[in-house]
Amino acid sequence: MTHRDTNDSLPIDLQRLFPASVSEILRDEDPARFQQWLVQNIHGFATPHNADQFGPQAWRALAIALGSAIWNATPLPSNRFHPRPLPHPGRNDPCACGSGRKFKRCCANAPAFPQFDPQMMWSFVLDSLAHDDLAQALQQDLLPTAAIAVHCATLIHEDHAERAAQLLAPLFAGNLDRRNSQDDEYALDLLLDAYDALGHLTIKQGLLDRIVAQPKRSLLRAAAWQRLATMHLDRGDSPGAWRAFKQAQRDEPEARALAHLELILLAGDGRIDEAPARAKMWIRRLQRKGVARDDELIAWLQDVADDPHETLTPPGFASADDEGELLQGWLSEVRERPITTSYTAVDETTTPHIARDPEQQVRSHLQGLDLSPQQIELVLADLRSQAADASSVADANADAHADAHADKIVDQLDSLIFTPVASLLDVEQQWHEVFAGLKPFSTHEEPFGDDDPWLKEERWTAFLQQHPQAWDSLDILDDLASALTLHPMIGEPTFTEQILVPILERAVGIVEHTLRGVALPRLTWAIEQNRPLLRAYARLALWKLESGDPERAIALGERLYALNPHDNHGLRGVLVDEYLRCDRNADALTLANAHADDLFAETRYARVLALFRLHDLDAAHQALVDAATCLPKVLRYLLPKSIRQPKLDDGPNIIIGSAEQAWLYRQAMREEWQRTPGALAWLRKSSRRTA
Repeated sequence: MTHRDTNDSLPIDLQRLFPASVSEILRDEDPARFQQWLVQNIHGFATPHNADQFGPQAWRALAIALGSAIWNATPLPSNRFHPRPLPHPGRNDPCACGSGRKFKRCCANAPAFPQFDPQMMWSFVLDSLAHDDLAQALQQDLLPTAAIAVHCATLIHEDHAERAAQLLAPLFAGNLDRRNSQDDEYALDLLLDAYDALGHLTIKQGLLDRIVAQPKRSLLRAAAWQRLATMHLDRGDSPGAWRAFKQAQRDEPEARALAHLELILLAGDGRIDEAPARAKMWIRRLQRKGVARDDELIAWLQDVADDPHETLTPPGFASADDEGELLQGWLSEVRERPITTSYTAVDETTTPHIARDPEQQVRSHLQGLDLSPQQIELVLADLRSQAADASSVADANADAHADAHADKIVDQLDSLIFTPVASLLDVEQQWHEVFAGLKPFSTHEEPFGDDDPWLKEERWTAFLQQHPQAWDSLDILDDLASALTLHPMIGEPTFTEQILVPILERAVGIVEHTLRGVALPRLTWAIEQNRPLLRAYARLALWKLESGDPERAIALGERLYALNPHDNHGLRGVLVDEYLRCDRNADALTLANAHADDLFAETRYARVLALFRLHDLDAAHQALVDAATCLPKVLRYLLPKSIRQPKLDDGPNIIIGSAEQAWLYRQAMREEWQRTPGALAWLRKSSRRTA
């Protein structure tokens, strides 16, 4: 009997009763005490229209019948997580309802109650178990994989990915030979989804690498190869995606998922014309295996066979009123345009008249709105306040106070300035007459203002069609990337890889072409002309990290840090975390030491972990004292095995020293502390010495 079937025919709200009952059962696993508890409390679980429809005896009889059914279906820790059904009471036994009468004269005449399926109770059991009991059960492999998977699917859907990962990870921590069922395959898929949600991409990659290294073919290894294929595809690595697909095909040739995966790979390669024939082949193969004609996969394959271009079009354009489709068309025309020398990197001391006011563009825009000088200053003051928020990068305050902090920002006046050739400068000036959009303020990701550039996409893409040299302009590429941050599909892997990444890669390529032969180039953020190219490095590095390419992300982050050591974008926090994930502990320590006075949790606590890993415990303890003194909440959130998530601010800013900052660091890095043998135990012991 299902939960819904039962709830429709009972005067009881089972959605509230089941979790409360299981929690009571697991308190001491005493059936008599549980039944008495239910007799006393069942009225409180009545549905509103039935609360006063029954007398006391009817409620008692219902409680006994329901209590027995729930008890009999509940897996008990003391019974190795199997139910321990109650014997049916004898006619002359005292009635369990507590009336004092014999069962035959009391609740024996209550209507027979159907049994519950123990599968219904697993989710409530997993929710009610104490943390240590649950950990022990997982370690001893006492919990069925199917129950864990179903429960974790709900957790992930409800944005509790960390809890899901804690439950699923132990399934794949030991010997994987016995993990060869569809339940195991489903559990693995959920764990990988949880790692994606948490941003634990390095851990995810390590798990997949370990699974595919297993010598025996299995459902699990096939599933890992399939996931690797999609990851390669998201990175734009078509050969790697096809290699992983072939490996998955060898391990499980008849896997349903391969049908969808193969057609997506064909579309990613631009081979959509080959898709109908392959779709028809998969339809025949699946139907021979008994898959019904109305199966969802069969229906999708038929759509591919009938209209491959419509079905396999990259998601995003049609669902967003075709926003971006014109831009993608232009990109397909200019992507092969070679990089030529369109910029010079000039020493700033030779160009004293270059505008360097970081507020000038916003000020000019506000003046164009006919605001009074007083109103303009109020708006700029508000923007300065946002940029100076404690969550901003430590150097971001320099954007609003460039003159007062010039010595700190300009790095002894040794910065280069990227200057376009005259012909390109003329194109850029024309571009700004047709493009509706502003630059992001400071290091913010999205542009300032309410202008939506996609409302005038036809106008500015027409300009692009007429001026292919726009593909050589860092300024125009920066505007296109900024416009894409406002697109509803940004972040969707296929959309982002096909439309944003080429723009950012082009910008990085132009910079590297221009800097060839320049030793130790410096590009200061305070100089406005340098911002588009520095922003491109930051955006591309963060996307590569998000899409599962940490090596490329680290390389881009290191290059940006070398170009702009003041690190206005704060990528040092990303870099130091990735160094630790890659066991580059000396590099992490060097970077953290370079920012010893930082207010980033990443650098402060990276110094502690790196020193611990390098076996310098005295220095690690002193680093912990410094970190805990500066950011004590981070330590309080890092140590517990579990802790309630604080309320998170909806805005882009994170207050230094806040519970939100501490929670985000825990989410990102507690896995690394756990992965380091003895680190958390040492941290607990050492933290008591700092108190």
